Amino acid sequence: MTTAQTNDVSSATPPLPARRETEAAGLLWPSTVSGFGAAVAVWIAWYLLHLPSIQTPPEAAAPLLLIVMGLTVGWLTRGLGGRAWRVGLGAGLVAGGINLLLLGSKITSKDPATGDASTLVPSAPVIVGGFLIASALIGVIAGAAGGLTRSTGSRGGWLGRFAMIALAALAPLIAIGGAVTSAGAGMAVPDWP
Repeated sequence: MTTAQTNDVSSATPPLPARRETEAAGLLWPSTVSGFGAAVAVWIAWYLLHLPSIQTPPEAAAPLLLIVMGLTVGWLTRGLGGRAWRVGLGAGLVAGGINLLLLGSKITSKDPATGDASTLVPSAPVIVGGFLIASALIGVIAGAAGGLTRSTGSRGGWLGRFAMIALAALAPLIAIGGAVTSAGAGMAVPDWP
């Protein structure tokens, strides 16, 4: 081996701390995008399950929403191989954190005088902690299952996937906005310029 070849080999393998930083950075985008995608899927499913014509009871809606989250994480982590469970863990925590907004009504109590949500219920930390643990566990299981499957076709970069998920989140908002405006129900501020 020449000196130039030796330098190429040593520069190709980063030292151990640098390799850990690279691996952690390699998990950030997939975890964030997969978690955001799972949260968008859960919010769309939540909206559909709460339409007046459907009105799914909470006992049935909660498991369905967790299944939607798991299927979405599994689908977004397919083809990642051995690191898919770690991406699933991060995605579960990201989706769980975003989906805590849906739990707001379950962790607050209403003031009887005003009807406004004013205080947290005593079991709020248990509900939040249990939800985040359940989300992380679902993410690990779904990520591991997704990592065992092969990806079909070109997957593109994570930034492109994030953009596609953001577009998917925008479509229901436009449809809902159009529905309430055409029905005349969306005029909360009629004198707005």
